[in-house]
Amino acid sequence: MWKVNVVLQLLAMVASTGCVKVVSLHPLVEPKDKDAVFLPELVGTWGDPDPQGDKNQYVVTHDESGYSVTVKPKADNKDWPQKEVTLTMQVVKAGGQYLLDVNCPSDDPGVPVHIFIRLRLERDSVWVAMMDSEWLQGQIKNGVMLRHEVLAEDSGRILLTGPSSELRSFLLPYIDDDRSFQEEGELRRIN
Repeated sequence: MWKVNVVLQLLAMVASTGCVKVVSLHPLVEPKDKDAVFLPELVGTWGDPDPQGDKNQYVVTHDESGYSVTVKPKADNKDWPQKEVTLTMQVVKAGGQYLLDVNCPSDDPGVPVHIFIRLRLERDSVWVAMMDSEWLQGQIKNGVMLRHEVLAEDSGRILLTGPSSELRSFLLPYIDDDRSFQEEGELRRIN
């Protein structure tokens, strides 16, 4: 079962660890795109609803360039690097659903990548679900015309290389299909 802390830790470390099997070179949406949406209820500080769960806080802010998410680890969280990590993201809406486009910077000479996560907001809870890598790999293997490279030296990781318009044309129709996303995880508003 995917817990929120695993999902969000993947967000912060995806570029350097290669944990996510499908990443994109290009974004789904840019800050000034007509498809970018602002959700005021997403701004705030979030944490794991389970007191024994994740020990990090996630501070979401918004400005003219989009959202920033700062992961603030608690001192006793030994599963996380002992420094804050800040990521940027955009939100796009399709089929009544929201999709996060998270830009994951690279600490090494690698290229920053994007990962895509479905988002659902309910009062003071946010539910997130990572795009299912196996599902997307299966779509690509079955002949879906989506430009990509298979990085054999990186455990078969798939790097989507198509432009933003191609990504939107392929991915957004599947936003309502639960098969294309992993199990949801929850965060609750702290303030």
